[in-house]
Amino acid sequence: MEVSSLQNGMTNFQSNAPPVVDANVWGLIGLKKGNKRKQQKALNNLRRDTKVLDLVDDIHNEKQKRRIAFRGVKRQLTLWKGPVLKNRLADQLIFPLNDTAVTLANSEESEFLRSKEHIRASKIESGSLQGKLYNAIYHNGVDIIKPSLQDKVCTEVRKKLLEKLEQREKERFLLTRFAAKNKRQNKIKSKSFHRHQKNRLLKEYEKEMESMRKNDPRAFAEHIMKAELNRVKERASLRHRGGSKFSRLQKLRAKYDAEARNAVSDMHERSRELTKKNNLDDSSESEDSTVDVTSESESDSDGSLFAGSNSAESESEELSRKRFWWYSVRFISLKDFGTSGTVDFG
Repeated sequence: MEVSSLQNGMTNFQSNAPPVVDANVWGLIGLKKGNKRKQQKALNNLRRDTKVLDLVDDIHNEKQKRRIAFRGVKRQLTLWKGPVLKNRLADQLIFPLNDTAVTLANSEESEFLRSKEHIRASKIESGSLQGKLYNAIYHNGVDIIKPSLQDKVCTEVRKKLLEKLEQREKERFLLTRFAAKNKRQNKIKSKSFHRHQKNRLLKEYEKEMESMRKNDPRAFAEHIMKAELNRVKERASLRHRGGSKFSRLQKLRAKYDAEARNAVSDMHERSRELTKKNNLDDSSESEDSTVDVTSESESDSDGSLFAGSNSAESESEELSRKRFWWYSVRFISLKDFGTSGTVDFG
């Protein structure tokens, strides 16, 4: 009874067992070890995912093979229609016929003949770039490129690459040395050193701006616009205001340091200059309106005196306004590089 139940279980397992690649006895023995639940889950996944292959249809396979072979033979035979028709229309035939008009596509001879025909047709078209190239390379079927010329070209290319690498290494070395110099200077805590450095940079900057104004007015105007943009950003940051954290710290230091007191006074002066409104245009317009309101007789009698006084006042105001503007531009432009030790003239 037990033997029959065991046989029935084996038959059921064989009928429902999934296909296993390279199965052996030791693999079946190894199923006794490990977690049975995981093994059952793996078997169920195999049973669900695998598909049983269809039965082999020998008749259908034979038909398919014959159909493919027939197509290949038919394709080869159709190549002979042209030569056969040519031989039929010929007046005289000399045997054996050494005709190479038809060659099979998969033969080495056909590949060689096809490439040779392509080169010959390209050499005939001497006007095209490919024809000129083939005429230069293939001369009576001989390769005219000399190995020495190729070695020379490789040497030149290698030389240019080495020069480019050397130039890049030199630029990298200069950049690292310049960065190390700036870092070393920024670590210096001497106020006199930084003051002299700032004065030197200011003189260099003024000289550069003067040369730019004379030689390239367009670049000078762009630089002025950039300085004005920096001024607007500084105004938006409100750092010049007296109630900011920076100003409070400066005031705290000003109790014990004369330099800090001077910095605080400069800061307040800067704040007054920035918050001051320039009403020069409004005043000039009001003066013009008062002059227009007066009678014609007064304008005739005192016109020369008013014109002279107004012109002198306008010239002085314009000169003071230009001086203040140029001072503002220099101060704002130097603010960015005063601590870093570098000047940006862009």
